[in-house]
Amino acid sequence: MNSAPAAAGPGNTWLIFALLTVLSWGVYGVILHKGRGYMPMGSETPHAGLKAFLFVCIAYAIIGVASAVLLKVRGSDWSLTPMGIQWSLIAGAAGAVGAFTLVLALGAAAPIYKGAAAAAVMPIVFGGAPVINTLVAMLLHPPQGGISPSRCRSSWAASWRRPVPSWWPSTRRRTRAVRPSRRPGLLFRPFLPAVRRTLTEPSSPSAPPVTEKPSA
Repeated sequence: MNSAPAAAGPGNTWLIFALLTVLSWGVYGVILHKGRGYMPMGSETPHAGLKAFLFVCIAYAIIGVASAVLLKVRGSDWSLTPMGIQWSLIAGAAGAVGAFTLVLALGAAAPIYKGAAAAAVMPIVFGGAPVINTLVAMLLHPPQGGISPSRCRSSWAASWRRPVPSWWPSTRRRTRAVRPSRRPGLLFRPFLPAVRRTLTEPSSPSAPPVTEKPSA
């Protein structure tokens, strides 16, 4: 009997890489802003962001060389297709433009938020990116049956929800039937003795009406 947890299965490898992406992109803006802050300031302040972006590109190039070495180690035959190259270059350009505009945003927010510029910029980036991702994914890979307003609304809502793996424990709360309380409310408890006496004690016969005698 296999006692290994389900999370270690090959079907959940994507989740591990996704969490690593969350980690790397989560610290990206803060570290980038810190690197920009260590660049020469004064008259060079307007160019500090571009200098930081230059070294970001160098880091991209180093990682690109490492990926080529990894392909060689894995025994790839280096077969490529024109469409694969085209879309990969477009993706790289989109990522590079995003990194460039992020540097500009951090530089523009620095005079206002100082060291907390990344805390102001990154939530906007990570909050709007899922919406754009959903729209572009629906355009490039339309759902079966076409795009309808109802599908757009459901996809829009799904873009803001966190993915829940199949092995994740259910978050639904188990609801139990609520029984009516047999104990009276505390608000009416002081009046209960008087109510009980009124209901249990027999009512006394009413006294005959008093009539005034006419004066002689």
